[in-house]
Amino acid sequence: MPKLKVFKFRTYRGVKFKELVLNLFEGDTEKLSAHRPVWSEVRNIPIKDARVVAGCMQATTSLSILVKRPVYHLCISWPEEAQLQKEEQINVADTLTSDLGLSEHQCLIVSHTGGARPHIHIVVNTVHPDTGRVWNSWRDVYQILESLQKIEDQVVLPSKNFHDSEQNL
Repeated sequence: MPKLKVFKFRTYRGVKFKELVLNLFEGDTEKLSAHRPVWSEVRNIPIKDARVVAGCMQATTSLSILVKRPVYHLCISWPEEAQLQKEEQINVADTLTSDLGLSEHQCLIVSHTGGARPHIHIVVNTVHPDTGRVWNSWRDVYQILESLQKIEDQVVLPSKNFHDSEQNL
C-alpha cells in the first residue's frame, strides 16, 4: 500500500445531503472558530448555486430504489506549507473523482482553510444522474491511495519542492 507524503484523507458515507452541505457552508454555528468555505464548485449539476445543490442531489437519489447511503464524502487535507492554489485543489478533486469512476456523478467541491490543515471536501452522489446506477465503493480506499500518490508524485511534490519528512505531516 502506498504511503502518502503530503495528503491525508477521510471518507464518509451518509443518507442526507442537506445536513452535510449546510455544515460545510455554515459550520458549527455554536463555535466561534467555525471555518467558512473559501470557494466551491459543482460538477454535473445544472444549478450553479452550491447552496442549492443538496436538494438536486437528494432528488437524483430517487432514480435508484436500491441505494441506502447515496452520500459519499471525501475530505482531503495537506500541510499549509504545500500551499495548493485553487486550480491545484480542483485538479486533485477532478483527478480523484475520475480515478474512482465518479466523474459523471453529481459532485460538490468545497475548499476550507480553517482547522489544523487546509482541505477540500468532495461530496458525491453515488447515484448516476442519467442511468440511476449506484456506484460501487468496493476497494475505494486503495483507489484513493493510488490516485493521491499519483497526484503527489506527478504534480504536488515536483512543483512545490516539498520534502518527505515526518514533520510535514
